[in-house]
Amino acid sequence: MGQKEHPKEATVLKEEFYKNFLLQAKNNYDAQNGGFSDKPKFPRASTLDALLVVARLYNDADAKTMLTNTLKNMIKGGMYDLVDGGFCRYSVDEKWLVPHFEKMLYDNALLCGVYTKAYLLYEDKTYLHIAKETADFWYNFMSEDGLFYSASDADSEEGEGSYFVYTYDEVYTLLVQNGYENAKEMCETMHVTHHGNFEGKNIIRFEEEIPAWFSNVKPLLQKIRQKRDYPFTDKKVQTSWSGMMINTLFLLGTVDSKYKEKAIKSLDKLLETLFIDGKLYHTALMHKKPKVEAFLEDYAFLSQALLSAFKYTQNEMYLIHAQRFVNKALEEFYDKGLWNFSSGEFAVKAEITDTTYTSSVSIMIDVLQTLGTLLEDEKYTHFAFKTMEYNSYELGRKPIYYPSMLIQALRYVKGDRVIKTSEQNIYSYAYKLAKIKYPFTLLKRSETDDFMICGEKSCFANTQDVDKINQLVEQSF
Repeated sequence: MGQKEHPKEATVLKEEFYKNFLLQAKNNYDAQNGGFSDKPKFPRASTLDALLVVARLYNDADAKTMLTNTLKNMIKGGMYDLVDGGFCRYSVDEKWLVPHFEKMLYDNALLCGVYTKAYLLYEDKTYLHIAKETADFWYNFMSEDGLFYSASDADSEEGEGSYFVYTYDEVYTLLVQNGYENAKEMCETMHVTHHGNFEGKNIIRFEEEIPAWFSNVKPLLQKIRQKRDYPFTDKKVQTSWSGMMINTLFLLGTVDSKYKEKAIKSLDKLLETLFIDGKLYHTALMHKKPKVEAFLEDYAFLSQALLSAFKYTQNEMYLIHAQRFVNKALEEFYDKGLWNFSSGEFAVKAEITDTTYTSSVSIMIDVLQTLGTLLEDEKYTHFAFKTMEYNSYELGRKPIYYPSMLIQALRYVKGDRVIKTSEQNIYSYAYKLAKIKYPFTLLKRSETDDFMICGEKSCFANTQDVDKINQLVEQSF
């Protein structure tokens, strides 16, 4: 199985790891602009996810501040495209103003998920607006037949960012022609000036809240873009990145059911396209046969999407698929707590840090814990534990590098909660069930109309009132 590195020493998985994570996050945190570096500045969705979990579990004020300040600053314009929607890959400055204009499916999938979770926790409609706009951008610009493209480039024929930016005269004339008498003030509010904020041109940006009139101006700005060459688009369909977006769409579907319908269609199409004759593949060009076989990340993120599909549809075929893929991944990539990214003669060790996007090892821990709870099969939980134990020394010392694994360690220590109720209740109360504050909550169909609240071994509470579930779950941890 390639090279093996044995851990220095195993450390007991402790809830207190989160305190070290918070301390390290604070040391990297930009209090003025949000985010966790100077420049260039990457969104670090996994760090934001961990802050969300800490805020939910411990009502920690510092976690909430770092999270919400970063979420607010990232969407002022630039890093986030206020005209078409969607996030660029990173910001070259500390204010999230000048991005590298490339848009990647993984960033948009993970950030759409963060904003959806933040909305469910804090009920700030701005978060929901951004989540929906991001999902819609990918469907409007970056999908075909329910499948997602991988990325769009930063460059057009006219140079980097040329599709995205505007001259002062362009915007001012547009506003005047459409009857806006205060065009000059509107330009100022949008940070549109004669000298520009990017190479003499302008990225649309708002320092304060977005004014109501922008919803009417945005389609006009889109029309200007429609006359330009759209950046080069990478039309590869990738299993892992598509799995990330589908996983997020199921969660967004608890707020607006149209996204659940889209998620089901995209998941079924992905399986049809990249799971052929019992073999999973990594990627395929649109309408072409895949050739490259799947890596660990494909099994991980697809399994996570399938388990979300099961959670919100209760269609057991998704659960069966997830179990099949997880079993295959254990067989192909796992060896005594260590995971390989690829198998065969040139096996490569899998990253456990959350770098460009979430570590596939942490996602495997997530799906293993979910299967362990849903199937009441301790072998899956055992493999999850052995993986965390293998990495526990580094996780305890430097959790800032492993925020997703930290979430899974907290989950292991605190335990899952399962809400058992009728299938109809799972559909009808999807939004209220998604708003349960405890982050490690699963759903399972039962024959009763009551809501039974269970730990991993037994049920401990019962109610007919969906609004009481949150309180009953909170009392149990």
